[in-house]
Amino acid sequence: MLVRNKPDLADEIGALGWVADGVDDSERDALEDIIDFALRRYEATARALLDMPWLADSVSDAEALAIAELRHIILIAKNDLAKSVLALSWLADGVSDSEADSIYVLRNIDFRDADEALKMVGMPFLQTLEGADVRALYTLSRLNADRLEDLLSLPTLKDGITDDDAPVIALAGLKPDVVGKALAPDADATMVERRTVDLPLAGEVDLVIVRARPVARRGMDLFENAVREAENLMGEPFPAPYRYVGLLYDDDIPADGTTNAIDIITILPNYDSDDSRWGRLTLAHEVAHFYWRRDAGWINEGMAQLMASAIENRRVGTPIDFTYSGPCEFARTVTELEALSREQYRACYRWIGEGLFVSLLRTLGEDAFWEGARRLYVASLDADGGAGIDEVRQAFGADASDVIDRWYEGN
Repeated sequence: MLVRNKPDLADEIGALGWVADGVDDSERDALEDIIDFALRRYEATARALLDMPWLADSVSDAEALAIAELRHIILIAKNDLAKSVLALSWLADGVSDSEADSIYVLRNIDFRDADEALKMVGMPFLQTLEGADVRALYTLSRLNADRLEDLLSLPTLKDGITDDDAPVIALAGLKPDVVGKALAPDADATMVERRTVDLPLAGEVDLVIVRARPVARRGMDLFENAVREAENLMGEPFPAPYRYVGLLYDDDIPADGTTNAIDIITILPNYDSDDSRWGRLTLAHEVAHFYWRRDAGWINEGMAQLMASAIENRRVGTPIDFTYSGPCEFARTVTELEALSREQYRACYRWIGEGLFVSLLRTLGEDAFWEGARRLYVASLDADGGAGIDEVRQAFGADASDVIDRWYEGN
């Protein structure tokens, strides 16, 4: 049908080198969408895509997803938003996973309010796409219409959201009122701290601290140190999905004083002090959870607490040791721990998990221990349901079997 109705376009598609060589699934999906554009009388969109340099050699999964999302946008918005997205400069040099995600989020905003989506795609923060920009866009898509309107009506945002605003906007999904106060024209300077750090393995990551109220002390140096040292200890790129980590100090959070959701940490304000060892350990613990969040609870909490101790003790030059006191009232081993009720389990899993890993560190030495921790983390990414005792045994090897047996079964 395309050959009959649009022969010039069919010839242009046929001339692509990867089409002649045979197509994989992503390439086939992209071709079908481009042909659909043309047959639906959106030939200009099809040609705009064919002019993209990245379409000349092959089509990645992310690029195929971006094309599919543009097709969905056309079906909803009758091409207006699609034209604006295609004009964005960052779309011309290939499509990363985060860029494809951004187009998907714009499509969702468009489905709810086409005018809002068009306004957003023209804002300064989306003209070049950095980590915090992607996270901010995702947050905006999750706000209800009233909260979004209130946020965008702030005087400081009258000309749209900028790259400086984006790291703060990313936290609005949790506390739009706090973010509104932090972005107000008369906001105290200590309520927001921003920094972009260049990590050896992960590259640039945006860090932001937002506070519900002004404080005298500022903790960005501690925040950066925790992120850098966590990557250094693990030897794997810091796993911030949008190359962004947000830290919110706020009173209205659960009783244990912290939360950690994908790439946003929330901590009680009384921990926001660089002269509080417990505050420094709490921050380092939550940063460590970027690596340890998908596994058995005693692994997640034990490794996060050990890493917190390592991060803080390396900073001040003291040996790594236990942070929590024990023994636990309800269990001595992981086997006993796993038989407890949820409430009892949560009372013990940090101490038992940390005890096991500190014992491994003392037995193996730091170099061998952190190499084993890296193997455990890598294994956890592929393990169904995260890592458990089998992955721990395999990661740390035969030299660790006696220690693991003692903590796991009491042998």
